[in-house]
Amino acid sequence: GMPYPGQELKIVDGELWVKGDHVMTCYYNDEAETKAAMEDGWFKTGDLARFDEEGRLYIVGRKKNIIVLDNGENVSPEELEKLVNDLPFVKDSLVYEGKNDFGRLVLQLEVLPDPIMVKKLGIDDPEQAIRQGVDEINKKLPEWERMLRVTVRSEDFPRSPAMKILRPVQK
Repeated sequence: GMPYPGQELKIVDGELWVKGDHVMTCYYNDEAETKAAMEDGWFKTGDLARFDEEGRLYIVGRKKNIIVLDNGENVSPEELEKLVNDLPFVKDSLVYEGKNDFGRLVLQLEVLPDPIMVKKLGIDDPEQAIRQGVDEINKKLPEWERMLRVTVRSEDFPRSPAMKILRPVQK
């Protein structure tokens, strides 16, 4: 959306920084966190963001979730999850680090089908539909950003009290 009046926003190395009277000045009793999160009055949000041509702000991921591949490329799992979640028969998805048979880091994807849409669309084999959908997505991505290991879930993901999927801890 559009920035609030009275605040300043900038993007530094992909991360959204915010400044204004409404922004906190410190973490209570945590000088180390304050030092890490603040710079010259700017609050480093940890959100990966971009602006469009009309000045609208888009949050596209979290800095702490970035996956650094063996080739040095950075991947935002949230951006890939959005592509997968846009498939009409997908309820939710999760991209994270995995290893291939040779021990190299690859992107792993878990997908939860949407049973209502699967039925509504007359899909007999949701796993096959998901794999085909992911294959189409992968064709449009750079090779290093492709999701090479796909698991179709039959049960929901473990979730936080805020109903966010709990991400595996990255090494």
